[in-house]
Amino acid sequence: MQIGKYQIQTRLGGGATADVYRAWDAFLNREVAIKLFRAETTATPGAAGRIRRMFLNEARLVRELNHPCIVATLDAVQDGQQAYVVMEYVDGAPLSEYTQPDTLLPIDTVLQIGFQCCMAMHHANQQGLVHRDLKPANLLLAKSGDVKITDFGASCLLDGSQTELTGMVGTPDYMSPELIAGQDVDARSDMFGLGVVLYELLTGCKPFQGDTVMSTLYQISHAQQAPLRSRRPELPPALEFLLDIALQKDPEARFPSWLSFAEHLSAIDQAVRTRRDELSDREKFLLLRQCRFFRIFSDAELWQVLRIASWHLLPPGRTLMQEDRPGNSFSILLQGKATVSRGGIELATLRAGECMGEMAYLTPDKPLRRATITSAGSVLVLKFRRASIESASLQLQSRFEQSFLRLLVERLEAANEQLAAALD
Repeated sequence: MQIGKYQIQTRLGGGATADVYRAWDAFLNREVAIKLFRAETTATPGAAGRIRRMFLNEARLVRELNHPCIVATLDAVQDGQQAYVVMEYVDGAPLSEYTQPDTLLPIDTVLQIGFQCCMAMHHANQQGLVHRDLKPANLLLAKSGDVKITDFGASCLLDGSQTELTGMVGTPDYMSPELIAGQDVDARSDMFGLGVVLYELLTGCKPFQGDTVMSTLYQISHAQQAPLRSRRPELPPALEFLLDIALQKDPEARFPSWLSFAEHLSAIDQAVRTRRDELSDREKFLLLRQCRFFRIFSDAELWQVLRIASWHLLPPGRTLMQEDRPGNSFSILLQGKATVSRGGIELATLRAGECMGEMAYLTPDKPLRRATITSAGSVLVLKFRRASIESASLQLQSRFEQSFLRLLVERLEAANEQLAAALD
């Protein structure tokens, strides 16, 4: 089976309006996912208009969303009677597979999922987008451990500048009270949906579930959910408090922003995390954000950096780089100090935020290290290989080049100041 230029491999699933297939893109030599809108859904003019708006919603994402925790939309095609959206293929499973009492994920994994969703939705909100259908089936857990938000077909723009779906939109179990009431919605409506998702991932139960759709909608609008810890007593009280905020009926009583939601999740993760030998993605992201080398990088770009780097927590006295040895990588000292020496003579001390080995990286025709660098205490080092940088997006490569240029200018200015002081 062929859809446009894509060779269909297998059907991945589908919903009321479309089927999703795994396909092969021979031009890019990669697997993709194709969402093909069903022809029978356009049988009536009203249905056809609704499907067209969903298609246009997803089509605009090609240019508006670029975040590693949001499924990338690669193309949108309307070819005769066919309308389909081409997306990155995610090797993983929807979170709906982890919502039963016997399939629940570890607490720290759920907290990480929540944190990644908050940061991805913060990015979407910066583009003026509200998802309106956050649910486990639309959140994919990749084998890498990343969560990927998909299906923005029901999304709307906050400025109302483009045609959007009207009426009741979304999946009843995950709708916010204001969405049910047909009111205007903003990011806080999606926060309610994510709150429902997290409650379900932690307990295996939905917070609001009636015998019929109407009774479920009534519960969402008027009933108080069962306390989180009444369903799972070992969960921390702070987590119950967090979901009580996310599931408030009044949007004004929820978190004021996605960053606020993320910060609360981060604090809980720090309190409950027991494995201190390995940094969580939240901890890695916050370290990158605090590092001055990455100050011009956007949040979305920092997530990409997090994935292409290797992280090393090393003891005192470890040789990080050896003089006169070839090197095709550079490193950034995130925590701790390191000494720089040449021929056994100590030349300088490096502190958190400083680069190591960038000159050998930037001059591949002269790949030998010019100094030895040794950890002066316990250090956290971020390492980048040339192949990893070259495989990143052009935008991210440009960010690194800008940071290197800024670094070289700062060093030149410091050298000039030292020379001026010496002449005085």
